[in-house]
Amino acid sequence: HVLANPPTKGGINNEAAFIWYYIKPYVRLPPYFVGVLFGLLYKEYKDGEGSMVRFGEFFKENAVGKAVIQWLGFGLMMFLVFNVREVQLDEDSWSRFHHALWRALNKPLYVISMTMIILPSILGADTYLKRFLTHPILSSISRVTFTAYLVHLIWIYRGLGLT
Repeated sequence: HVLANPPTKGGINNEAAFIWYYIKPYVRLPPYFVGVLFGLLYKEYKDGEGSMVRFGEFFKENAVGKAVIQWLGFGLMMFLVFNVREVQLDEDSWSRFHHALWRALNKPLYVISMTMIILPSILGADTYLKRFLTHPILSSISRVTFTAYLVHLIWIYRGLGLT
């Protein structure tokens, strides 16, 4: 039985969940491929070729389109975050099919929702998010969080006694 959310029992101390999320490459591959796809589309936009150029111009000129795609991304993200709550409370509330579907789609859809939120900013549109993220105060915070990202796996291994 494939559960939608195995680490709910035991949290980070659940060694099986740790191995599932951090060691198995097939768990990380779908979001990686979604990121590669968006990276290729962004390169196409920067090179000034293809349909992404028109897409970028649409966001620069159309405030409604900008807002719609960002709100759709935010709505999808909130669905992904809060939908699994009933399974955290009762594992049997979903069928095996729903658990398997959730495991297959939750990470790629999360990456797509994040991309939808930041897409207008990436394509050059002036958004509040872009102004917020490029503020000088956030540069020091971004360095600290990137450093934490680089070393977090070491601390998890150490905490589980796997070193």
